[in-house]
Amino acid sequence: MQRDDTTTFANDGTYSIVSLENGTMTVAYLQRCMTAINETCAQFQASIDCGSTGLACGTRGFSASCSANAAGNCECIENFTNSTTHEDGTYTLSGNMLTMARTDSTTTPLPVDYCVQGNTLTMRVTSPTYTGSAIVTHTRQ
Repeated sequence: MQRDDTTTFANDGTYSIVSLENGTMTVAYLQRCMTAINETCAQFQASIDCGSTGLACGTRGFSASCSANAAGNCECIENFTNSTTHEDGTYTLSGNMLTMARTDSTTTPLPVDYCVQGNTLTMRVTSPTYTGSAIVTHTRQ
């Protein structure tokens, strides 16, 4: 799976991210999650597969093929072909913390550690739900 992001931070405190994804990913959605949303694996595939449903998926370039595996989980092979997504929001800086708030979200944004050296922005992203962190690097073009 390859993902290329173009991120723009404007002086007025707004940001924009355009992401382009290509590749294939296999994801197993747990049986308890399928039960929680009250869908079979086939129904779930129909709800997410732009290729077979005729949904207004815009520029997603996404298709999926799902089936139940031996553990009862819904295993999906997800294909991304020039799948484009957009994210807009506002950002604030405080010391070495960067907080990005999505325009289309009501969740409380989490601040991330950041550092700028030359043309490189590095962020250490953590999650309150998962253990560990991810390092995200952006290079000025």
